[in-house]
Amino acid sequence: MTVAELLDKFGLSYRPSGRDQFKVDTCPFCGDEKGHFFIHRETGLWDCKRCDACGNLWTLRRELERIDPVSSVTDLLAAQAPTNGIVDVSVIDRYVAQLGEDKSTVDYLLNRGLNPKTISRAKLGFSNEKGVPWLAIPYFQKGKLVNVKFRTLPPYEKTFRVLPDHPTPLYNVDALDPTKPVFVTEGEIDALTLMQQGYDNVVSVPLGAGTFLPEHFDSLVNCGKIYLVLDPDAKGIEGARKIADRLGPERCFLVKMPGVDINDFFLRFQRADFVALVEEAKPAGHPAVLSVAQVFDELQLRRQVRASQGEDDVRFPWKNVDRIIGALEPGWLVVLQATPKVGKTTLCLNMSVHLAQRSLPTFLFCLEMSPDRLLQRIVASYRRVPGGVAKLAESDYTMARAELYRLPLYFGRATAASVEPSRVMDTIRYAVKRFGIRLVIFDHLHFLCRSLEHASTEVGRVTRDFKLLFEELGIPGILVAHPRKISLQEVPGMYAARDSGEIPGDADVLISLYRRPLVSDRVRDQDYNDNEAPTFESKTLVRVTGSRFGGGGSAVLFFDGDGMRFDEAVT
Repeated sequence: MTVAELLDKFGLSYRPSGRDQFKVDTCPFCGDEKGHFFIHRETGLWDCKRCDACGNLWTLRRELERIDPVSSVTDLLAAQAPTNGIVDVSVIDRYVAQLGEDKSTVDYLLNRGLNPKTISRAKLGFSNEKGVPWLAIPYFQKGKLVNVKFRTLPPYEKTFRVLPDHPTPLYNVDALDPTKPVFVTEGEIDALTLMQQGYDNVVSVPLGAGTFLPEHFDSLVNCGKIYLVLDPDAKGIEGARKIADRLGPERCFLVKMPGVDINDFFLRFQRADFVALVEEAKPAGHPAVLSVAQVFDELQLRRQVRASQGEDDVRFPWKNVDRIIGALEPGWLVVLQATPKVGKTTLCLNMSVHLAQRSLPTFLFCLEMSPDRLLQRIVASYRRVPGGVAKLAESDYTMARAELYRLPLYFGRATAASVEPSRVMDTIRYAVKRFGIRLVIFDHLHFLCRSLEHASTEVGRVTRDFKLLFEELGIPGILVAHPRKISLQEVPGMYAARDSGEIPGDADVLISLYRRPLVSDRVRDQDYNDNEAPTFESKTLVRVTGSRFGGGGSAVLFFDGDGMRFDEAVT
């Protein structure tokens, strides 16, 4: 939805203001009717000069449409494990005093170009733990000490740690001014170096280039121009691009450092040299046309990032299934099809929890079940409760709350008004950008497409839109689909999907799930008895019916109905 379309939809009168803004007559937040509400016609960033409210297009939609589209495991478990939040300021005072007594650490900081005023203003400290020297860096938020980051000092190899169960906001977030250009660095020393050079609107990501948390997104999403000055290695370059993709590449500019980080740069060059780099910074948007050389550069960067990050791929949790499918690559559309009640949603839940436990944020958007019901199934599976959801006890929720509350697992929350393709796509975009989602699972296609007269056209169009969406967002996605009416003795084939023959062409991987029925369609006299026999056998066939990048194959899993989970077959 464009800015103009949203304003028109809710009858908000507006007119052009300058080259790239609309002036809205009435502020939706404070009700001011004198035209103090301004919104950028392209980016959707807005602010009210009267009440100081500000945000982006999605936050405006949430206010106008009264929608809350995404919930997390933490939200659903209701009670997050207690966090201290605020650290006793005497802790950092003690570290600051210890720094004053350790000349070697002070000399190290001075040799890195930091002057005594900067060291004192930042309240840098020192801690010696079992003979290992650590630099202590305090993190403040709203004027309160909320965390301390520790960094080993030479001659020890550089490692980091923070106080567990405490917030990790952007470093220097209290100084952030969204109305001015902001500089984002990869380390606190780099941020302090820039601040010492006169750049006050500087923040730093606390846990490295590859970790950009939702709260960091929230701090920067309403800023205007953003300069990303991360380290010039593969992880830094890729991290900067991912941050730009989430915040909006049209306002993020990549400052290309000449093989050194900011701190090293200012040990060799002058401020004017850095100003020149900033002036040469390029927008972070990906070019529409690339040469062979550029494609090779992109491929090399991706391989370097993968090598440096280790096992960071999106994969199915069962080794035999992973063997025939492999890592799910960015932009892939994976279609999972099976007849009803075979276990498609359970398989998706199992995979979601597996990835979240590996710290890969996952988004599950299920139209048939509410997030609360999905969470019940997750708890039953995690606790392996005999009898499944019906037998969950309060102790199961208590244990699950203690162990799962911080999982980066998110759920789409659908309402009757939001179950239409454009709203679903917008919700997925929002989740990916805010939470850094690595895999989207949508369950299911045919619940979303309900046209009676043009079913085939609608299913084909929506499937194509999912494929284009995943390519746009640079992540893989799994789309659950129902096959046409077939015999329960038949494994859904490549062209079994209901209402459309376009799915095999759009899907990069097509997976069929099959369990043999244990009950015959023909009722006999001996069938009239009380029993709790399962409808399908537990042995489950996972077949790659079609793959754009592989040869396919089959694997066998076992369905545990009580535990709400699939397990790898034992041979």
